[in-house]
Amino acid sequence: MRLFIAEKPSLARAIAAVLPQPQRASRLYIEAGNDVVAWAAGHLLEQAMPEQYDEKYKRWNLADLPIIPEEWKMLVKKESRDLFDNLKTLLKKADSVVNAGDCDREGQLLIDEILEHCKYKGPVQRILISDTNPDAVKKALAELKPNEDFRGDRDAARARSQADWLHGMNMTRLYTKLAEKNGYDGGPLRIGRVKTPVTALVVRRDLEIESFVPKPYWTLQAQIQVKEGAFWAGWRPKEEQTGLDEEGRLVDKATGEELASRLKGKPAVITKYESKKQSVKPPLGYSLPKLQMAASRKHDLSPSRVLEVCQKLYEQGVLTYPRSDCEYLPEGHQDEAEKVLAVIDALSSLKRPDELNTARKTPVFNGKKVEEHHAIIPSASCRASKPLEGDEPLIFELVARRYLVFFMPDHEYMQTSITAEVEGETFVASGRRVLAEGWKAVERNDEPEKNDDKEDREEEQAALPVVSEGEKGECRDTKLQEKQTKAPARFTEASLLRAMNEVHKFVADPKVKKILRETDGIGTAATQAGILKDLITFGQLQKQKKQLISTPAARSLIQALPEAITLPDLTALWETKFRAIKEGTLSIEDMMEQMATTIRESIAQAGSVSVQGSGEKKPVKATKKTAPKAGKGDVKCPKCGAKMVLRNGKNGPFWGCGNYPTCRATADDDGGKPVFKKQH
Repeated sequence: MRLFIAEKPSLARAIAAVLPQPQRASRLYIEAGNDVVAWAAGHLLEQAMPEQYDEKYKRWNLADLPIIPEEWKMLVKKESRDLFDNLKTLLKKADSVVNAGDCDREGQLLIDEILEHCKYKGPVQRILISDTNPDAVKKALAELKPNEDFRGDRDAARARSQADWLHGMNMTRLYTKLAEKNGYDGGPLRIGRVKTPVTALVVRRDLEIESFVPKPYWTLQAQIQVKEGAFWAGWRPKEEQTGLDEEGRLVDKATGEELASRLKGKPAVITKYESKKQSVKPPLGYSLPKLQMAASRKHDLSPSRVLEVCQKLYEQGVLTYPRSDCEYLPEGHQDEAEKVLAVIDALSSLKRPDELNTARKTPVFNGKKVEEHHAIIPSASCRASKPLEGDEPLIFELVARRYLVFFMPDHEYMQTSITAEVEGETFVASGRRVLAEGWKAVERNDEPEKNDDKEDREEEQAALPVVSEGEKGECRDTKLQEKQTKAPARFTEASLLRAMNEVHKFVADPKVKKILRETDGIGTAATQAGILKDLITFGQLQKQKKQLISTPAARSLIQALPEAITLPDLTALWETKFRAIKEGTLSIEDMMEQMATTIRESIAQAGSVSVQGSGEKKPVKATKKTAPKAGKGDVKCPKCGAKMVLRNGKNGPFWGCGNYPTCRATADDDGGKPVFKKQH
């Protein structure tokens, strides 16, 4: 008997569908001649807890740290016992096995650890299925490879699991017990490779916002009159211009007033004119994170709710596999476009645009970019028998609308730019005129705009007059406007999810930045929603309307921890080691020994920790009363007026100016209140 072990039931059904008939299906496997297809449901095994190695670890004691297993124990999950027992029974009868885990490190380990736990010693092959269409599955069946060729993937995944355990178990116990020495009596202060840096992102953003002091600046515009009409253009100061801040903004009002007065009525000349036809291709498909971001912005649905709805629609056969981090489709899927469009017709009120052409090749169709899963789309073999309900139509329409744009023409517009000079000063205007809506007639790109783009967008006009270089005109009017610098925006679930996937943007080290960019950030498409949900449920973050705000407990914890633990750099460091393990240049044992050394050093160097609030003992719900905010009642810095912030130093808690390092004012802490030293 040849036994296929698939990572999930849906993949098992896809394999069985191309095996010989007749077949016999039971609750836990499918028989097809000499083949049997069975399945797991994610990881059936889990790491043992410290107390399952030694009962003394039931009590948390600093003296017992570090906890480093000599031999790692894996235990069958209680909820997976029936699936595991079924596979164990089938493995005793199997002559050979085919590992049908997902085409990634975790998928390789997931099946291999079952074989190891059951002590299976027979031959094992590997099947790589990234597309569950029948033709693609048949092709994969014809290209089976020795499972041993993928031991590097297995070992890298195992190293990730063991490293997360060592880091999480030891750091959580260490900092919880250290905090308890200073009176902390909450639940465990859970330290994790992903959750802690994500919490730190929000904490740092909140502190930056609350210590932000707005500053005035001015913008200068000139109305230029030419033969074909007039237009407004924005001033572009020279490098040597005085009165500017470090970001090139005009902060000296007198300079602006002098320019506005002096330039009005003066001759102008056009020094540059450009008018180009531009096009924007249709966007790529939805990965789970991108779909979660879109649903959060459009419908205020949490990432966990989006995943829940997607999973339900997947199980109903309405959508394809939801936990995908890919935005592309194999070229072969274009042949099924009419089937997918028929599903969209049946389940939504969307109309097919006249310009839609299923033969059109757009960037989304690129099989080289598809790994274990493709972008989320409506299923060509939809078997839904009832109308969509609740949030299901919202998610389905997002996915369906995105699918329609794959077959739409480019969005086209004419981009115009005019540069004029008045008395040696440069002014620039830009304009955009839509020529063809193309795919934007179906879906407007709703990507959030950056704050620093706003001024440029305000200057952009619908249409500009046709001019020629060297043409003379007049500066008819000037306009000096006062503006205020703005603090960065609070995180929302959508923007925090984006930050997790683009965390390299928050890192300074070029090497770390490169690794994090290549690995798509921290967390995975399958885990990110759960991470955000846990941070809210257990009181690290609070949700107010659409904003996520860190709790006092989270702020206190992040400020108490060594900076290295709160940065995403750890993920990048580990990723280099995982790659080395995959390539065979580093062993798991060597990496774990390196980690053990680092953990011992961290324990030895850890100082006093003062944490306010509670840990993960009780779920905390966001309320207006409990949300931390700046404003009335906050203590202002006596030197600069910024908000004072409670920090933790080597000698215990103290208060520091939120405008540090510009302002270095400090105060002693007295029961959570700052006490300023008297000046003599």
